[in-house]
Amino acid sequence: MGAWGPKLYEDDVALDIKNTFEKLINSGKTTENATELLIKDYEDEIADMDDEPIIWFALADTQLNLGDLLPFVKDKALEHLRSGHNLKRWEEENPKEYAVRKNVLDELELKLKSQITELKNNKVQPKKKRRIKLGDIFCIPLPNGKFAFARLFKESTIGVYKNIYTNFKELPLTEEYEFFVGVYKDVLQDGIWEIVENRPFKFDDDAWPPRRCIKDVISGEYSLYYRGEIKPSTEKDCKELEPVAVWDRHHIVDRIMGETKWNIS
Repeated sequence: MGAWGPKLYEDDVALDIKNTFEKLINSGKTTENATELLIKDYEDEIADMDDEPIIWFALADTQLNLGDLLPFVKDKALEHLRSGHNLKRWEEENPKEYAVRKNVLDELELKLKSQITELKNNKVQPKKKRRIKLGDIFCIPLPNGKFAFARLFKESTIGVYKNIYTNFKELPLTEEYEFFVGVYKDVLQDGIWEIVENRPFKFDDDAWPPRRCIKDVISGEYSLYYRGEIKPSTEKDCKELEPVAVWDRHHIVDRIMGETKWNIS
């Protein structure tokens, strides 16, 4: 580990994230722009299963201390805190400092869970989140000026349609999907992706996303996830299945555009 102590910023990666983000903010960038730039600059580290938790811990803590914690950053940090992967590494590689590290991460989790978002300007009111319904069709603008579409399934999962269109009014005619992924609810409610139609599901069973797989990062064991239930499985049975994960907006756009850097194996 590139750490010299168990505290949050006694780590090369965490300290780099903190310093980089603060420099971006001090240069005049908004929290959203600074976050986007940082994620792009550290995409290799984010792809590393050992560095990724540290990045989200440091970014969430830094944003919280600056009074502007983005919801998806908070969710990512909590996701990695719940997974326990970083703490497991300390238990295996530096057991003498394990208890201190556990206290550090427990305190961070408590801070994030009890965090109350304060508006930078009390005169500015938060945006009202729109209501979403199963079967909603979202239009996804792409960097090349074209459009993709996705349909909302249960468990905050979207099915992204196979084709890409040159006109946002060219809705898919058939229910053929390229992939299914879980999505942060804020992505669906903030209005950036326009809801262009609602296609109700004929039967309740049709609204469930397909089976997905889970691979335990410590044991390497595989499980099947379907309709809220987890059952033991094998690598062979999970080979062609989508991993259980929650994706952010730019990850989904990258995947539609053919990027594979966010794919989980």
